[in-house]
Amino acid sequence: MLCTVDAAGLESRQPIHFVNDVVPLLSRLGSNSGGCHGKASGQNGFKLSVFAFDPVADYESIVRESRGRRLFPAAPAQSLLLRKVSGQAAHGGGPRISQGSLDHELLLNWVRQGAPWGDPKAPKVASIRVEPSQRVLVSSARQQLLVTATFTYDTIRDVTSSAVYTSNADQIAVVDRQGMVLTGESAGEAAITINYMGHVVASRIIMPLANQEEWLQPPVHNQIDRLVWNKLAVLGIVPTSLCDDATFLRRVYINTIGCLPTADEVRRFVADRSDVRRSRLIDEVLRRPEFADYQAGKWADILLVDRKALGDRGAWEFRRWLRAQIAGNRPYDEWVQEILTASGNSARFGPVNFYRAARTPGGLTRSVSQDFLGIRLDCAQCHHHPFDRWGQQDFYGLAGFFTGLRRQSLATDRELVFYDRFQPATGEAVPVRLPGGSAVDLHVDEDPRLVLADWVTAPENPWFARLVANRIRKQLLGRGLVEPEDDLRKTNPAINEPLLDYLTTAVVDYDFDLKAVIRLILNSRVYQLFSETYRTQPGQTRNFACYPVRRLPADVLLDAVGTITGVPESFPGLPSGTRAVELWDNRLPSYFSGYLRTIDTRVGLRMRPIR
Repeated sequence: MLCTVDAAGLESRQPIHFVNDVVPLLSRLGSNSGGCHGKASGQNGFKLSVFAFDPVADYESIVRESRGRRLFPAAPAQSLLLRKVSGQAAHGGGPRISQGSLDHELLLNWVRQGAPWGDPKAPKVASIRVEPSQRVLVSSARQQLLVTATFTYDTIRDVTSSAVYTSNADQIAVVDRQGMVLTGESAGEAAITINYMGHVVASRIIMPLANQEEWLQPPVHNQIDRLVWNKLAVLGIVPTSLCDDATFLRRVYINTIGCLPTADEVRRFVADRSDVRRSRLIDEVLRRPEFADYQAGKWADILLVDRKALGDRGAWEFRRWLRAQIAGNRPYDEWVQEILTASGNSARFGPVNFYRAARTPGGLTRSVSQDFLGIRLDCAQCHHHPFDRWGQQDFYGLAGFFTGLRRQSLATDRELVFYDRFQPATGEAVPVRLPGGSAVDLHVDEDPRLVLADWVTAPENPWFARLVANRIRKQLLGRGLVEPEDDLRKTNPAINEPLLDYLTTAVVDYDFDLKAVIRLILNSRVYQLFSETYRTQPGQTRNFACYPVRRLPADVLLDAVGTITGVPESFPGLPSGTRAVELWDNRLPSYFSGYLRTIDTRVGLRMRPIR
């Protein structure tokens, strides 16, 4: 298709806007990164705000700081800024642009125009778009990305040369500063992250296996299998066959109740020839009391139930309360709501201790956003998140929900928790607001946490159900659809977006019955695949074409050794037969458990894998 393109105004120099034109260039060159002039102390006396979160300060630093020595309006080409960045003068970061390049011309013309701030009514970036958003390529192929920004007043600009690009899988695809993607030799999928003026999008690059075998559709147990097979078909990866009954039995026991089956249980299950023996076993295991013990420990780790921080009574009460919610199969949204609105005596009401593990509004903001939403607001405490849309308004707006909390000491390790919103970096008052939303109007006598809890646990919340679906998936299959599992953002896409969408919908449709979601995953053929295969296929484990081999957790291994040897570990002050996964105290003296936890977290420990 042919079209006519008219170009006009090329002879004249357009007014340059500092925020819209100069700041994106500094970001792309890495000048305002944490390793360069964006670090807290700056670099060689020149400091920029990290990731350009404060362009006003950046302008002052470049134009007026140090008596304006960085710019030379009388001879713009001799400005220290240009000489440093082009390598004409000594520069610790080396030459970042070449003389005569478009980037050099932009900075040169900006100085020639008097280094203006720009029209205060100039349009601002509203959104960005990348094309293609997804592309299937062969090895050693090239693909140019096109990035366009939509500004207020509906103007559109090609910002491909001004955006910042990163790849999350360099072995699959790399990208240069101009948005040119080059694929490697490894099959799989890479997400190319594009960042421009705080707006981020991602493009997916998919590279199937070369010389792939004939792909035949495996049997389907439920929708999980269908969505995984669809992805594997695109990648040309053949899934493994079903594991044998003994492997399945051991896998289900370890993943759900944290222990090995007894010899009698193994013999009985292997001898069962019923077509529904696996689904029946899943139902039996999920009804066992050990399920609540093991799952309570998982959630205790997420919610920082630690005796050192909470004291003996606080840690015991919180862990006991968590176990009661799981044993009673209480809907997830209900017990999270109770945690977020908890008040009272920490020695009597377990969830109150959530507000003792994190004691400041900032600490609670980080805990709530990461534990229940899977969004990381840590960066936004000081500057705009480099890979997401969150800014300081979001961080301090959420922190505002906790500024009214009060704590009164009752006794050793016991507190009564009951019911100025300011942004420290700028001193500006920040209204209470939900992440990504508008300010919240609160009544003077209203506990703002009630509003927050309703929003967090709402079925339409885009993060709440999605995070717990990803957590469950990781617990059962060793890897989340998003990794890390609590880092949900557009620039960290799921390995299988349709599958994560389906599981998220399932969480809501099951009314936040987490046991029902676990049952759904356990019954899938994907969960029941062999972990070993006769051939090695790149991306096999990453895309769930086989069950991943992984280490046993330290407490599960300790219980397994006790079961096999017939000599269970004894713990001070606890009755004989207490399992390690039942412990409410992660600091009880145990040489075996303590040693394994230390090695497992610091250097990694090779031990009997879960298969």
